[in-house]
Amino acid sequence: MITNLMKQKRVLKIKEYPNIEDQRLYEYSFHVQTLQSDIERIIKRVIKRSKDVKITIGLVVSILSRIQECVTSIQLLSLKGRWRDASILLLNVIELRVDCQYIALDSTREVIWLKHDNSWHKPWKFDKQLKEIFPDKSEKESEHHMYHMFSMIKHGSPASVIKSSFDNNGNWPNMSFQILLVGESLQVETGDQNHLLPIALIGAAFNLAQASKAGIKILRKYQIDCNDLEKQIEIHSSQLSEYLSNDMTDILLKQKMDSDPEFKQKMKEFDEKEEYLKQEKDKAKNKLTKLRKQMEKLEEEYGFLPSSS
Repeated sequence: MITNLMKQKRVLKIKEYPNIEDQRLYEYSFHVQTLQSDIERIIKRVIKRSKDVKITIGLVVSILSRIQECVTSIQLLSLKGRWRDASILLLNVIELRVDCQYIALDSTREVIWLKHDNSWHKPWKFDKQLKEIFPDKSEKESEHHMYHMFSMIKHGSPASVIKSSFDNNGNWPNMSFQILLVGESLQVETGDQNHLLPIALIGAAFNLAQASKAGIKILRKYQIDCNDLEKQIEIHSSQLSEYLSNDMTDILLKQKMDSDPEFKQKMKEFDEKEEYLKQEKDKAKNKLTKLRKQMEKLEEEYGFLPSSS
């Protein structure tokens, strides 16, 4: 049957939101994708082994594959400037990572996770999981704070302005809304919030790495060795940490220079001195290269270097 829509043969076009041209954002995405490649190799190795598939594929691969899917979506949303929506997906990644870490601590939980059939609740309460995974109080509080922050965005909490150092008043922008009444004032988000976009990407990368380590711990019980891939994940996580540290240093320096003209002038003088020393070093290097070539020419001509006497 030919419908009216089929007869029309319409060619539709939709608005395509452009990517944000930001090399800093691309750098973070590159590190995320490097870790994703490591996880993909774990998944392929498990599937190839096809051993104890209920646990290895039904649980570990299931969780890691879903995290991979979320992380890819986080990248796409971040590149389109949608930091709130990327943060909501990051909450999903956090929950899955915590599940994986919690299961890795006790093999009896594997079956509980697989047989869970209550669609209204997860198998375990999040707070209980955190207490066991992170016995250190400060670590647990840090995890809980992060979970709380992204939960506010997911659930559209009106109490979503939290203290931070992201603006001059020590507040984040509205975590859940672009427009929100704060006290007696209407707070309206203007312009982009691109400086917040790396947060979701950094979170995605570190949660991906931690989930994969927990997954590897479970797989080890079933004689599936991923030690080589675990080492690669460690290396790539360290590379991301190094880039993050350098990036944060640059951001803090820029903030300091923007707020302190005297400091900015000192940094300018320091950069000029550094550039001068670099030029002098290059000159000395060039002179040394010329001298070395002259000595080689003399040695080639006389068969030895003539005495200075």
